[in-house]
Amino acid sequence: MFEQDYLDSPSYHPHRYKMIYCIGFYANNMHIASESFKNLPQDCKKIIHWIGEDIETIYMLPYRGIKALKSMLIHTIDKHYVENEQGKQMLKELGIESTILPLPMKYEEIQLPEEFKVYYECDNSTSQLVNSIIKACPDIEFSSPNQCLLKDYACFLSLTESIMPSENLKRFVAGGRQVITNYRALYSGHIELDKEKIIKRLREYKQRFPERKFNKIGMKYYKDLIEPEKFQKEVIGNA
Repeated sequence: MFEQDYLDSPSYHPHRYKMIYCIGFYANNMHIASESFKNLPQDCKKIIHWIGEDIETIYMLPYRGIKALKSMLIHTIDKHYVENEQGKQMLKELGIESTILPLPMKYEEIQLPEEFKVYYECDNSTSQLVNSIIKACPDIEFSSPNQCLLKDYACFLSLTESIMPSENLKRFVAGGRQVITNYRALYSGHIELDKEKIIKRLREYKQRFPERKFNKIGMKYYKDLIEPEKFQKEVIGNA
């Protein structure tokens, strides 16, 4: 989107970059990610963009590990960005101040598919529930491929234990699709982890699908959030 360089480990070679922008900072590879912030030019800005699940992995670390990590993050990193208010509050509990800035996405209006098809996501805690929902709805097609193409789906079902939303949530809502999730977010179709309620919602969406209507309000809200120009001005414009 922005024609900038991408490198896995830019600190391994001499460079004159004005900014190192690390997307995601997971506990299981934070030592590798931290290498990117070493041996930099004096005027190079160091930024971490926390995407949500990575914050949860940090919380699972032993206290001693978190204490050492906090010191590095607070004294080394110039700026922290985060996807949402939940992430901002979790980082604040760690003593890290951050700014909410959703990652940008290229946006285009993609027509709804011919048939009502549902893309689903779950985790270990919700997989049994999701599987029982799928079995109870033989008249609805569900799938969960690694590569999700928006043009193939009319609805997104996201049921997870995580308090952080899936990256697909904003993509589906910005694309005018219906969303059903236990995560609380504007225009996200929030619902309790109740099998009967979820099935009822799915059938309501399927019944209305022949009207071929986009979720216009949600589209506008999320389109504004993920506007690449906003990211360009906030981040790259200040490099």
